[in-house]
Amino acid sequence: MRTEQLNRLKDWETLWQELIAADHTAQGHLKSGDSFCIMGAACELYRRHHEEHARWDGNGFKEMPHVFAHRSKTPDRVLAWFGLNDTTENDLMNANDGEGPYDALAALRNIIRQAKENE
Repeated sequence: MRTEQLNRLKDWETLWQELIAADHTAQGHLKSGDSFCIMGAACELYRRHHEEHARWDGNGFKEMPHVFAHRSKTPDRVLAWFGLNDTTENDLMNANDGEGPYDALAALRNIIRQAKENE
């Protein structure tokens, strides 16, 4: 994993901690009002770095030039930006939706730990 991707994972961890502290976490969808699931937080961080072609369309995440707004599936480009794959996404979503935001945080920290070990 590249250093930039590791830094993005750390930024994601920080954002997720802020969302937990503000009680703005969600389950089942990337975004619900002003709350996010673990993968929605990843999309939000991606959007902040790519405002020219990524935005929220209601509760769906839209990456231009695509017309479709993702509601529960993280776009492949977002996963690639973090150096993740579908398996990792599923692990994070299962932790978030099954046990809650703190288990999702633990799963994210485990991914960061593994990335550091492989650096």
